[in-house]
Parts: sequence; C-alpha cells; structure tokens
Amino acid sequence: MSLQIGKSLRNGFDRATNRNAGLLFVMFFFVSLASTIVTNTATAVAYRRLAELSKEMSEEPLPVSDWLLPSVSVPVPFEIILVLLVLLWIASEAVQVISDRTFISEETERLHEPTRWIGWATLSSLAFVAFFNFLLFFYISSVVFLGVLTPVLGLFWALIGGVGTLVLSLLLFFTRQEIATRDVGPIEAMTGSWSLARTNEIELFGLGVVLILIEAAQRFLVLALGSVRQLFTIVASSLLGAVALVFFSAVVAQAYRQLRLEREDDGSETTADSLDPNDEWDDPPL
Repeated sequence: MSLQIGKSLRNGFDRATNRNAGLLFVMFFFVSLASTIVTNTATAVAYRRLAELSKEMSEEPLPVSDWLLPSVSVPVPFEIILVLLVLLWIASEAVQVISDRTFISEETERLHEPTRWIGWATLSSLAFVAFFNFLLFFYISSVVFLGVLTPVLGLFWALIGGVGTLVLSLLLFFTRQEIATRDVGPIEAMTGSWSLARTNEIELFGLGVVLILIEAAQRFLVLALGSVRQLFTIVASSLLGAVALVFFSAVVAQAYRQLRLEREDDGSETTADSLDPNDEWDDPPL
C-alpha cells in the first residue's frame, strides 16, 4: 500500500473544479475575509490600548501612528472581538470538516452530508488542533530553554526533536479526514491516521512539500499586492487563500481516499470503516 503523489494531485485538481468545490470556495472565502477583518480590528484595538497604558506609565508614551495600524477595521469593543475570533475559529474548523467530508465522498454536485454530527466533528477537530499546537509550543519552548542553558544541548534537541515532530506530523496527517468521515473522537482519529499513514511517511513528506511550495507561491502573490490599497489586498488574499484551501483539502482527501480504498482491496478495512456510500454510519461516542 503506497501513496501515489501524482494521482492525488491530479484527482485533487479534478475535484477542486467541480460544482461543490465552488460552494466550499465561497464558504472558505467569507470565513477568511471575516477573520482577516476581525484580526485587523483586534490588532488596532490592542495597539491603541497598549499606547494608552504606555502613556500612563511612562513620560515617553508609545506613539500611535495611523500608518502602523490596519486601515480596515470595525469599531467594536475588544471583548466582542475576542468572542468573534473564537466563533470564527470554530466556523473555519466546521467548514474544513465539511470540505474534507465532501471531497472524500464521490459527491461532485452538492456538499456531502454537511450537517451530520457537525458539532461533534468540529469539536473533535478543534481538540486535535489544540493538542497538536500544544506539542509544537512545547517543542519550541524546550528548544529555546535548552538553548539558553547549553547551546550545544539546545541544537541537539532541535535536530532530534525536529525529526520526531516531523515524523509525528506525517503519522497524524489524516487525523482531520478520519474525524470528518468516521465521526470519531480525536484519539481514535489519530490512531486511525497513524495506521493509515504508517509506511507512507516518505510519500506524505513529498506531498507536503508540494503543498507547502504552492502555499509559498500564494503568500508571495499576497505580498506582491502589498503596495495596493489594503482593502483590495485583503479581498485578494482571501480569494487566493480560499482557492488554496479548497485545493489542499481536495488533494489530501484524495490521498486519504486512495489509501483507504487500497486497504479495502487488501481486506484489512472493516465494513464499518468502509468508504462505500451505501454503508451505515456509526453514531459517535457520547
């Protein structure tokens, strides 16, 4: 059972040009646009509050230059902004679940079961993202801490821990797809991804490099628009970001589907875990 990178990219591109991909693009675009505006607003409010605090505590307050602040923001209290950021984070994960579920299925016209246990799937996806980000934070913090104590030890741990983190990332590559299709919790999803990705780490690394290069090109285009009016830049970056998210979701979903179908052909896939759309879905554990 070996992943074919070229096949995943071709199938992903084909799925990213179907009608339901357009629906997902619209969803990703509006979530991305709203997130950018709310983040800009949070940045502007936080900077102004910091300037006010600096003015109270120092004779030389922090200067508030309008050109340093985002020009596209809304006059909303900071507390409401924090709530909006959390809601948009939840919304983005929900859209990601729907996108993965749709691209893994054979549906090309409509979204595939977008409301099926969407709350549970979103919560599981958020838990996985929080767990993985905690691991990354722990790794980076430990590298900095050991580097301050002993530079040689910090460098050694940066290399060893970096390799371990990379391998773990590859083994958990399909966790979100497991959550979206099997309606399982984060622990069972990570176990399923580990089982599926094992022995395919090199291929998944190659696929990840391709996607990273595409994302780098997308970010370069966004930076190239930096000299244009900020409102246009925000809209354009949201459009490009939505295109990239749809394509990435389609490619990873096709890679996941490829390995799952091969495992079905090998007879190692159980009926309950089958991708057959006629099979009944199990309710998630409560």
